[in-house]
Amino acid sequence: MKKNIIITVLVITTILSLVFAVYQRTLAAEQRLMALENEVRARQAEMIATANQKAAEEQRSIAEMNIEIARIAQAEAEEQRMNCEKRLKAKK
Repeated sequence: MKKNIIITVLVITTILSLVFAVYQRTLAAEQRLMALENEVRARQAEMIATANQKAAEEQRSIAEMNIEIARIAQAEAEEQRMNCEKRLKAKK
C-alpha cells in the first residue's frame, strides 16, 4: 500500500514537473516572439527615422534654394529700381 502511494506521489510529481516544464517553454517561446516583434518594430522605427531625416534634408535644400531665389529676385528688383532712378534723372 505504501509503495502504491509513493509511486502515485512520484508519478503526480513527475507529471506536474513535466507540465511546469511545458509551461516554462511556452513562456520562453512567447518571450522570444515578443523580442522578435520588438526587433521588427525597432527596425521599422529606424527606417522611418531615416526617411524622416532624408525628407528634412530635402526640405532644407529646398528652403536654401528658395532663399537664394529670393536674394536673386531682390538684387534684380534693386537693379531695376536703380535703372528707373537713372532714367528719371536723365529725363530731368
